[in-house]
Amino acid sequence: MLEIKPIQSKDEQERLCGLCGVPYEADALAYAAHEIGVFLGVCQFRITGDEVRVYTIREVPGARDLEALILLGRAALSFAEQCGVKSAELLDVAEDVAAACGGSGKCQVASDK
Repeated sequence: MLEIKPIQSKDEQERLCGLCGVPYEADALAYAAHEIGVFLGVCQFRITGDEVRVYTIREVPGARDLEALILLGRAALSFAEQCGVKSAELLDVAEDVAAACGGSGKCQVASDK
């Protein structure tokens, strides 16, 4: 079963980012994807005011799992939306993942209700 969970410690975030070959963003929040205990990928993001910046959504080399990557991005955007964020900037995110998460570059997170 695929699980997307927040990374609870900065040491763990740094370790998982290293496994994915992405720079560790110390000020970022992060989610990890696991399936049956196997680490698949990481998403790092930061909420500033009414915008979320998604720094990276990346898989472990050789473990391309598009569903896991999309769910990592959607989890970050969903959390940001719950915090009142209205827009997102997707930085180091593959085009197919960005498109499935709602856009690439700058995009809208929530519609005004």
